Amino acid sequence: MPKRSKTDDPSDTGQSRRAAQDNDMEEQNGGGVMDSAKQAASHLVDQVKEQATSRADQQRHTVASGLIAVAAAFRNMGDDLRNRDEGRVAEYAAQMGHAASGQVERLARYLHGRNVRQVASDVEDLARRSPGMFLGGAFVLGLAASRFLKSSRPAPDFIRNMPDPNRALPPASTRET
Repeated sequence: MPKRSKTDDPSDTGQSRRAAQDNDMEEQNGGGVMDSAKQAASHLVDQVKEQATSRADQQRHTVASGLIAVAAAFRNMGDDLRNRDEGRVAEYAAQMGHAASGQVERLARYLHGRNVRQVASDVEDLARRSPGMFLGGAFVLGLAASRFLKSSRPAPDFIRNMPDPNRALPPASTRET
């Protein structure tokens, strides 16, 4: 059964037909406003996603560059220990330094070669394949992040204003009373 509007009723007067037509026009205009609002919201969401992805890519690049520096530090530590020739423990530590350097460089190359979406997809795959490893890695990253944030936080005012116990106190006055 077709939907009848108020304008289809022959018993209606002209005024009610015009009011119904006005209502129909308002509904159409309201629908247009709703459509344009939805489009604007969708466009805004897309812009926010693009900005977030761009910033995450910048951070990914920064982290990868920092990891290259860490890898170089591990390699230099291994070289220094190997050059000192201080025994088996130093040789073993040198090997560990070189191994750590290689793994950190591998991670840096991985981050340089992928975008944020690919990294997120790889992390999801890892979490599905081995959840224990994923949770352990998340725990270790959380500890490292907390240590970093704790060390980079400025000291509270009451600690900064405390006198340095290693600094000599001024000599006592020798005034006699």
